Amino acid sequence: MLKPAHSLKIVRLPAGLDPDDLIKQRGAAALEALLGEASSLIDTLWDHEREALPLVTPEDKAGLKARLMAHVELIADPDIKPLYRRELMERFSDFAYPKRETAPWRPPVGRPRPGARRGGKWPEPTPPPPSPETARRLRKATGGSREALAAAVLAGLVNFPQAIARHAEALSRARLFDPDHARLLDALLDCAELRESLENEALVTTLASKGLSPPDPAEYARIRFAFTNAGAPPEVALEVLETAILMLVEGPELEAALHIATEQFDFEEQGRLRNRKEELEQRLKAQMRD
Repeated sequence: MLKPAHSLKIVRLPAGLDPDDLIKQRGAAALEALLGEASSLIDTLWDHEREALPLVTPEDKAGLKARLMAHVELIADPDIKPLYRRELMERFSDFAYPKRETAPWRPPVGRPRPGARRGGKWPEPTPPPPSPETARRLRKATGGSREALAAAVLAGLVNFPQAIARHAEALSRARLFDPDHARLLDALLDCAELRESLENEALVTTLASKGLSPPDPAEYARIRFAFTNAGAPPEVALEVLETAILMLVEGPELEAALHIATEQFDFEEQGRLRNRKEELEQRLKAQMRD
């Protein structure tokens, strides 16, 4: 039913009424009003599965994700299927791992600046924007290592394309802040979804036709992974690449979940999340030493 440039919308009728009954009881205007409130298929899928069962425990939320992905697997069109997967996974991630709200900035308590008084009150000063160098250092401190990991993983996927389809579900959850990284990952997932040639040279050619290229080695030069070397033994490279993908995808999810568990004083959940994070970190370190 789904195909490019053709939309599907769904109308929910009042319980026990078909269209004819609705018109007889409430008039044609009532049916027209319902048609005007029709929902898209993706909104209907999301609302239906989110409301189908309680979503309290981690297991409940995992069940929601499984149900959503089961619907995606029924989509036959190769262009629409990855788009539905990405959209539903983004909604799931926003629901399961909500962003932590931060308090609005408040000026420090202290002596107001001379000459700033108006009407008997000192206005609250606004913070000056950071200098370009400060912004660069802040970005490096908070996101540089994650962007380097993302660049390395993307390079590894280009070197060992057989890993793309194998880890497509996890990769579809990855939140990449660098727009170039995000575009490259989308293109790689599309190639795997369309079953295009996933030989290294053919994949590079396909990416080049879309104006994309593998990350520059300078982006991940601080750490050399086995999979960033196209000549590495595939069995070794693929094992390390799997762990790096888990770190890239689960790392931010674990951090977000830890914030929530900390705010809710859920010490058992905190311990479980910290153990999982440490497990991934130690696993990657061990593989790097091998």
